[in-house]
Amino acid sequence: MHQRAPIRLQPIENEPRASSTRREPSGAWDHVGFIGDRAGRLFSSLHMPAGEPRGAVVICPSIMSELLANYTNEIGLARMLSARGIAARRFHYRGTGHSDGDWADITFGRMLEDAKIIADRLGEETGIASPAFLGSRFGALVADAAASGFPGTPLALWEPFADGSRFFQELFRYKRIIGVRAADTPARTFAAFMDEARDRPIDFAGYAVHSRLFESAASVQLATSMQPGHPVLIVGFGGRPAERARPQEIADLVSSRGARVDLQFVDQKIHWLFHRPDLKSVGRVASVTARWFEERMERDG
Repeated sequence: MHQRAPIRLQPIENEPRASSTRREPSGAWDHVGFIGDRAGRLFSSLHMPAGEPRGAVVICPSIMSELLANYTNEIGLARMLSARGIAARRFHYRGTGHSDGDWADITFGRMLEDAKIIADRLGEETGIASPAFLGSRFGALVADAAASGFPGTPLALWEPFADGSRFFQELFRYKRIIGVRAADTPARTFAAFMDEARDRPIDFAGYAVHSRLFESAASVQLATSMQPGHPVLIVGFGGRPAERARPQEIADLVSSRGARVDLQFVDQKIHWLFHRPDLKSVGRVASVTARWFEERMERDG
């Protein structure tokens, strides 16, 4: 079985404490570097406005191929937020991207711990004790769980899943489609496939998934700790009825659990498994989301 390693971006520099700063003409600035000690550092980018920030957002990415497929959207969002006076931090979970750690050791609990570390760091840097959160796809589950520690904080979700198991089910469907085309994957049920994963790493669209990740995330559900009136933005990609069905289903679910949900759609395509962002429309989802965060913070501030 052919497998490739999970996404590991090229090092910024050979120096372990590599960092860099970029400034906009407006005075907003980005700082890229590492958080933590040498044994388990988190790679993160801080995006700060020219003046005192009036809000802060933690951006929780997805994993595997989706980390790169959505990268330009997350960068665009962070820079739009800082231009609006809102600080943001992007990061890579340990075991992914530039961060330290081994992909084989990643679990949902450790991803959530990483998000909390970033939230605490952003709070220290801005003086804002209750940051907002953005999560995309699998990262939406992380953002939701992290936001539960800050009741009422704005939460934006891009193409979220109702639970962790559905993320892996979608990967399994893609694997079967690709396997049928290549005539090299026997017909199996998802349950049988994941039973096999308990004995050895399983290739999902070219990425080795270990049982500890699936088992730690499969039972995680979205929006189980929502406070009444919790502001949530759900963004769906695409405008066709089939593309709107799942975001609408998620919006209904989150609303039923007490949240005040805004559901919006953007005419933007992302090939989540194939690292092909639509660069022509990259600003659309970032613009919608930055404007929503700005409105929430103006209303609450």
